[in-house]
Amino acid sequence: MKISLPPIIPLFFSGLFLASCSGDVQTETNTIAPSSSQSTLSQEAADLPEQESFKNTKTIGGFEYRVSVMNMLEFLDRKGETPAPEDRVSLQKQSLLFLEIASNDPGSIFDSKDIIMSREDISRYLMAEVKSDITVQQAQKRLSCVDVLYEGQWGKSNALRVAFLIDKPEPGVPCQITYYDRITGNGLIKFSIKNN
Repeated sequence: MKISLPPIIPLFFSGLFLASCSGDVQTETNTIAPSSSQSTLSQEAADLPEQESFKNTKTIGGFEYRVSVMNMLEFLDRKGETPAPEDRVSLQKQSLLFLEIASNDPGSIFDSKDIIMSREDISRYLMAEVKSDITVQQAQKRLSCVDVLYEGQWGKSNALRVAFLIDKPEPGVPCQITYYDRITGNGLIKFSIKNN
């Protein structure tokens, strides 16, 4: 089964990727420092509300993991963008899943003693391979992750954020999210969250 996306989705993620990378500064060989300005995705989703009745935050081995879900139309609305009427139906069937990983160490997450991957390996992994380590389940249905966007260190040096484009979640139905953490070696981490 081939999933066709409206033309706005690949362009949207490409634009976000370019915007989040455009301000990076080369500080030394093989090291990229985050820009002083946050990416568009970070600015719009940083204030996602906590969902108290669901376990969307876990602390394991000195790291805090948090997941948040937002409907694609709501995300675009927060950015002040209005999609074309013909794209609204397909965008309504998609959501963004945000995975945040924060270290309890005050310095850069890449310098944490508990990280088992190099900075370059983490960046490569979070730009594509992480899709195979996250699953989203609603009732008996496994949802597909269509695309992934690695935001890097968003706003604070001890945290990373990745956004996943999820296809066809049911609004109002709780999701079980499973993430296998290869960055710290903490293994399988399970979350429950309501998809609004």
